[in-house]
Amino acid sequence: MHVSEMPHLEFEEGPVDLRIERYPIPQAGKSRLMQDFQKSGLAGSAGGKWLHFKSDHTVKEITPQQAADLPQLPDDWAEHAVVAKGEGTPKMSDVFKGQAK
Repeated sequence: MHVSEMPHLEFEEGPVDLRIERYPIPQAGKSRLMQDFQKSGLAGSAGGKWLHFKSDHTVKEITPQQAADLPQLPDDWAEHAVVAKGEGTPKMSDVFKGQAK
């Protein structure tokens, strides 16, 4: 599987590009993430929240228990994923830092 068309998902902060093609993992791992995304979606943790990036291109907050049953994004996924906003494309990690209280 060629990993060039990454999932773009709708999130409350704006459209999200997971940018799996930029993850520092082998090509086989990127292909596996794309296959998992297309089947059941992917879970990722950032800012103390677990998110389910669903194959219908939506994002839902989930519990850690629900996340345990899903394929996981790498721990540093939020450093690579971006939110496409009018004022720029902040990393997901920056979005979550802004939400921290």
